[in-house]
Amino acid sequence: PIIAAALDIISDEATTRNEYGDVLNINSSDENVRKVLQNLFYDILNIEFNLATWIRNMCKYGDMYLKMEVSEKFGVYNVIPLSVYEVVREEGTDPENPSYVRFTMDPNGLASGATNTIRRDQFQLENYEVAHFRLLTDSNYLPYGRSFLEPARKVFKQLMLMEDAMLIHRIMRAPEKRVFYNVGAIPPDQVEQFMAETVNKMKKTPYIDQATGDYNLKYNMQNITEDFYVPVRGNDSSTKIDTTKGLEYTSIEDIDYLKHKMMAALKIPKPFLGYEEGVEGKSTLAGMDIRFARTVERIQRIVESELTKIALVHLYAQGFNDEQLVDFKLELTVPSIIYEQEKIELYTAKSAVSQQLVDQKLFSKDWVYENIFGLSPDQYENEKEARTIASDRADKQRQSRLLQGRVTLTTLSAQAQEGELKELNLILKGDVQGSVEAIIGSLRQIPQNEVQIRMLLATAGEITETDIDLAAASNAVIIGFNTTYASGARQAADEAGVDVREYNIIYKLLEDIQGALEGLLEPELVEEPLGQTEVRAVFPVGRGAVAGCYVQSGKLVRNCKVRVRRYNKVVYEGVLDSLKRMKEDAREVNAGYECGIGIDKFHDWVENDIIESYQLVTKRRTLTMTK
Repeated sequence: PIIAAALDIISDEATTRNEYGDVLNINSSDENVRKVLQNLFYDILNIEFNLATWIRNMCKYGDMYLKMEVSEKFGVYNVIPLSVYEVVREEGTDPENPSYVRFTMDPNGLASGATNTIRRDQFQLENYEVAHFRLLTDSNYLPYGRSFLEPARKVFKQLMLMEDAMLIHRIMRAPEKRVFYNVGAIPPDQVEQFMAETVNKMKKTPYIDQATGDYNLKYNMQNITEDFYVPVRGNDSSTKIDTTKGLEYTSIEDIDYLKHKMMAALKIPKPFLGYEEGVEGKSTLAGMDIRFARTVERIQRIVESELTKIALVHLYAQGFNDEQLVDFKLELTVPSIIYEQEKIELYTAKSAVSQQLVDQKLFSKDWVYENIFGLSPDQYENEKEARTIASDRADKQRQSRLLQGRVTLTTLSAQAQEGELKELNLILKGDVQGSVEAIIGSLRQIPQNEVQIRMLLATAGEITETDIDLAAASNAVIIGFNTTYASGARQAADEAGVDVREYNIIYKLLEDIQGALEGLLEPELVEEPLGQTEVRAVFPVGRGAVAGCYVQSGKLVRNCKVRVRRYNKVVYEGVLDSLKRMKEDAREVNAGYECGIGIDKFHDWVENDIIESYQLVTKRRTLTMTK
């Protein structure tokens, strides 16, 4: 069971899902390439289900073969696992092409050997037709991989022999032995005959042959060989029976020694296999987790290389070439969060030390890149060029933001959400003073408890360059009602990026300003119902419990807000942590289906509990003008 558990643990850890629930991360600057590979791995190859099995077989045998079925139009449309006992990998068969590789499918397996002549029961496959996953950890096994279990193979056999020997020894030595003291007035010359009659009388068991029905007396060999019969003469007047103890030796140090030796060869932490002895403190567990994550990461790199080969064949068959053919990267998720945190802490420490060395002018940046970060001069030049390009882009974006940084009625809401603005500065210019006063009076009717209108200038006349300068300095919007620009004012507004709005209908003016002010308001969180679910059964799991449910209406979404009601009383309110459908993780379950749910902080489920699922959405608030 330890070996089987070890293989399961490695395959499970190597196929850990990321925070988005994906087993394989597909990165590409070309969205078309990414979509094609997404379809290949998740829809055609179904790696969410198959990849763990492939990795388990690779670790068990050292090799794993997949025959790719390729179509010129559709690319790779299926893969067929091949037995490691029936595939021969041949290298160096072409003197003109030393890197040429081919595979021979041989029902007789490796025992038949690789030859240049092909029998009728054999057939050859080219390198592009086979994905060969192999653990290249020992060059003595080339061109094949070495099983992950190979270092523990000899110790495993020793452990099995030792356990069998221990069981046989204990079975043979465990029974207690009886000692019979037979005393009586028996002549000395008849003692031997009397003992034989006693043994025959006490040691025969009735036996009936089920096939023939014959009745026989069958000896119980175990009791005959273990019991003692001792005739004794003395002053005792009766027969006495004593018992000698069986085996009491219960030590298993030799078994433990071989077990620990095998676990060391497997490189799997004991807590992963359910053995807690010798594990003290979180630091010890963290260290084990990091070391095991490095082992799993090496296996993941091997798997990624062959998955990349499958992707290349698929893209090439579908017509991709040149840069598109290699414009992607496949990554499996690192199984240990602690391992990731350790790498982040290491880079943080390196960055801090590098900054100090550069600031104190002890070393140059070139020295820091080469000796602390381990970058070659070529890598550093590429990095410096990339940083220069990024810096230029940042400067351009900064200049663009400066030009666009003026407040306008259209950007008012975005700046408010960034916390930059909670009031609107206005400059009002009208055709006559009466229009200006009427507009000011209407603006005062807009509620200004949370957001305010600050009127910097309100007068009749043209929009002048002085108004533009004031608006630019105070980040204000100019409102013109039935008025015109003075000479040069329009050009000055364009150069300064000042928003000038012109109106000839007063209600349109008020509508735009009210809409801009509403954009300054903090959005309101509103509860939006998703559905209702009933608890049909409760299943204890470890120290907690899982609820078997039926979605009555709407839907149930993982990580949504839930409210548990019992007899119209709320007993819990929180987040739905786990959602499963047919033992598989599900993102959502619709009405009319059953599912299983789990909440980390709530386990007190009761049948007929009602679960209300909902989500919080932001709603734009409005202002109502006072009369």
